[in-house]
Amino acid sequence: MNCKSLPRIAIDPLKAKEAVALAYRNLESRYPELDLESYAAFSKTGDRVSYEEPYFQRRNLLLSFAIAQWLQPRPEFLRRVEEGIDLLLAESSWCLPAHNTYVRDAPALPVPDPDRPVIDLFAAETGATLAIIQTLVSLDRPLQERLETELEKRIKVPYCSTHFWWMGNGDEPMCNWSPWCTSNVLLVFLLTGGALDGRYLSDKAIYTLQCFLKDLGEDGGYPEGVEYWTHAALPLVVSLALLKEMGCEEAEKLESSAKVQSLLDFPLSMHAGGPWYLNWGDCSAKAKVGDVRILWSGRFFPCEENLTTDGAHDGLIRYLSLGTYQRHSETQPPFPYYHYPSLGLSVWHKEGWDLGVRAGSNGFSHQHNDLGSLILYRKGKPWLVDAGVETYTGKTFSPERYTIWTMRSPWHNTVNPQGGEQKSDGKAQVTRSDVRGFEGIFDEAYPQGWKWRRAFSIDRKISVKDTCPQDSVLTLISQTKPEIEGRRIRYPGLGVIRFLEPVAAILEEIPVTDTRLRLAWEGSLWRLLVTGGPFSWVIEPTDGR
Repeated sequence: MNCKSLPRIAIDPLKAKEAVALAYRNLESRYPELDLESYAAFSKTGDRVSYEEPYFQRRNLLLSFAIAQWLQPRPEFLRRVEEGIDLLLAESSWCLPAHNTYVRDAPALPVPDPDRPVIDLFAAETGATLAIIQTLVSLDRPLQERLETELEKRIKVPYCSTHFWWMGNGDEPMCNWSPWCTSNVLLVFLLTGGALDGRYLSDKAIYTLQCFLKDLGEDGGYPEGVEYWTHAALPLVVSLALLKEMGCEEAEKLESSAKVQSLLDFPLSMHAGGPWYLNWGDCSAKAKVGDVRILWSGRFFPCEENLTTDGAHDGLIRYLSLGTYQRHSETQPPFPYYHYPSLGLSVWHKEGWDLGVRAGSNGFSHQHNDLGSLILYRKGKPWLVDAGVETYTGKTFSPERYTIWTMRSPWHNTVNPQGGEQKSDGKAQVTRSDVRGFEGIFDEAYPQGWKWRRAFSIDRKISVKDTCPQDSVLTLISQTKPEIEGRRIRYPGLGVIRFLEPVAAILEEIPVTDTRLRLAWEGSLWRLLVTGGPFSWVIEPTDGR
């Protein structure tokens, strides 16, 4: 096994010119500093940004010089490449502070142990990026040898000698880490060569990918949402392509399986027009879904004008971004109705509506307590929305996760008891889902004894019936500020929500101050709290259709 070539691409001259110009603009930029004090800050305060931001800026800057040196060799570019590689090789760890642990879900250790490297998402990505750079750029022999030594120590040896949780272990649940780490580790091995038996490597990688796929339904629904689909399905595509280059027959079988093919189509059904996607859990409504890896694979993709093509700290993405690809003109979901039984997820695209509801289980990776929440768009405009998730901190993936407001059911389009909310291990049951509408039971999503059933029909208007106790609270979250007019709630430019029984409603403003949330929402979100129950309500568009 001694493959040292990257996938072939047809370089776009304009993109190449822009890449070189970017490197020239960056020539005087300094590589950011990283130190153990900022590394340890995560364990002390839960702050991820102070270390991660300069960490990724280093890699981004290095890639800009490496790409330019490959396209248009210049001494000044090479000098900055060597400087950047020196800095990365001197880092105590390539693993992020939040991931610095040897036991799944255990608290992160405050400082890394250089003698026991942890392969997390970005240690693997850093290894792959350096392997790509040394493939593109001719380095002096001493630096090349140091780089190869560090890749051996930090990626190759740990991968072969240590079991990291994301590699899979029988029935243990996996997530996007499995294909994401695997694709980058494979790149390291394939681009740097070595004496390792290729069959051992392919068998180990295939096992991990199978462990990942076992948790997905045959319908191809992705439980972590469309944004994390990018960091799962696309690395899966890369992993299978690399394994096929190694002659792995099992990779051919996996790639052609109905499950994988359905998985690759999943974002199409979630697209709500323009930059918008139906989102649950940690996914953003303006999800950065997909990148040039999907174009490289020749796959159709919705909303292709928004695919990530530059600025990435991922070496493979930056390299592939220089290519020319055939794009597709179709941008709308081709079917009016999608149902994913494995997730309890139903989606409608009809009569100008883009509507979705999830009625599976809480508690999976990156999910919120949002069972039964309606997400609604009208002709590409958000109406009833999911806020998404704030900037990650130490609390985000800890026992305190469900104290964060964006994770809790009263901040989703759900019904809750007065002062109560869904459980993090709650479950729901779909009793009917078809092109005309939906019925579901959400009793098991709440503390014992409280009952809620939601049913709706969808046509030119949407008629919703929430069967629940009288002292319930219906929450409706919107970007548009609603106007309360008795039983009618007017959403300017969209339409009205009309209640059939008397209700009491109050409006709360949610200023959007978090950097991550502001990527989707400007100004404020609005939370309408409607008390009463049971609730019968009708959503009617302004345009009458």
